[in-house]
Amino acid sequence: MRLRDVLSAGKTVMQVEGPAADPYEVPLRIAKAGTTPILFKNAFGGGEQIVANIFASKDSVSGCLGIDDREFLRDLGRRITNPIGSLRRTQMDAFQEKKVGRGTGLPAFQYFRSDAGKYVTSSVFLAQDPDSQVVNMSVHRMLVLNDKSFAVRMVEGRHLHRIFTRHRERGQDTPVAILVGCMPEVMVAACCPVKWGESEMRLAGSLAGGELPVVEPPGLDFSVPSGTEYLLVGSISKSELAPESQVDILGTPDAERRQPVVRISGFYAKESPLYHAILPSGYEHKTLMGIPRAAAVWTALEGRGIEVSGLALTPGSGGWLHCVISIKKKTRTDARDAILVALNAHGSVKGVVVVDEDINPEDYESIDFALATRLRERDQLITYEGLRGSSLDPSADRESHATLKWGLDLTLDTNEDKRRFMKEPIA
Repeated sequence: MRLRDVLSAGKTVMQVEGPAADPYEVPLRIAKAGTTPILFKNAFGGGEQIVANIFASKDSVSGCLGIDDREFLRDLGRRITNPIGSLRRTQMDAFQEKKVGRGTGLPAFQYFRSDAGKYVTSSVFLAQDPDSQVVNMSVHRMLVLNDKSFAVRMVEGRHLHRIFTRHRERGQDTPVAILVGCMPEVMVAACCPVKWGESEMRLAGSLAGGELPVVEPPGLDFSVPSGTEYLLVGSISKSELAPESQVDILGTPDAERRQPVVRISGFYAKESPLYHAILPSGYEHKTLMGIPRAAAVWTALEGRGIEVSGLALTPGSGGWLHCVISIKKKTRTDARDAILVALNAHGSVKGVVVVDEDINPEDYESIDFALATRLRERDQLITYEGLRGSSLDPSADRESHATLKWGLDLTLDTNEDKRRFMKEPIA
């Protein structure tokens, strides 16, 4: 499914006719739209088409992929563990080559006043490991530097950074392809923590029904997905750096860092391309970043023999720091086991709440009801001091990222009369 097919798949799409009256009108409207998809036509007066909030909720992502929402996290977790899709080579016919150097070719814009500048936030990078030849696919924000160069934020130790480091140790720049406006299967796969040595393209193929169409752009020695609106070819400099900083998933400013510079040598686009804009700290950012980790936690819980009814990384914590798990409790220790499993399966998690199967982990009011009616003893709260947390958490230590982690068991005893604690239906 192409990105533009998602817009015509029966969803309610908010449409805004441009040009924008203010530099921040576009991000403000994306924020106000919440989880509703929004399409800007002629956004900045140059005929640009910008789309946002396409993947702003778990059910919208599962709907795009054709997976039952109730089985989505379990299904995605299994596919991440065993990505078995294949690749099918196609031609570059659908792409039009554009001249590099006359503007970035992308309608990038600044989201927050404190950002370092204009950003591309949906950019999917593909790079080939020089040792194994495996192609990695992952999402990284890009700061626009000039007509044909960007600064790319790479988290140290993650797969793209490892590939970049291996090329740099050989005295080489890192050849890359950059996709903007990807088909849903590619975007979701690029957000997933596939193990080192596997390619996220195989996961994308699995999500696409078993086969992913790919092309071989001029100037690259590896194939890339063809299901994208924009395709850029270039390289990450082995030595050139530039400062960059942008508001991150919690809505707080990220630290300024000197990051590698990407230089573009080839630029291609589909006819009347759609530019995908992801609002930092918006629902789409939280959903795409959080869902793969939620799937990993679900898989780990099932591996421990815990029966999961529902699971969510909460939007208030950026879809990242707090996890709520609903279980069908079988033994006295199930809830405490679930807390430990979740903290280990997703290292950035700071707090875990475990509730019974009647509580909806995606509904704050339902969680509040459980907190009000089922917390009665001190030992239901477990704390762990000095554990490594997330670099995104402003309360964690700036150097070691050490923080306080906790778990809250709001489940009822297995021998409890549960009728006393459950809401009665009207009819």
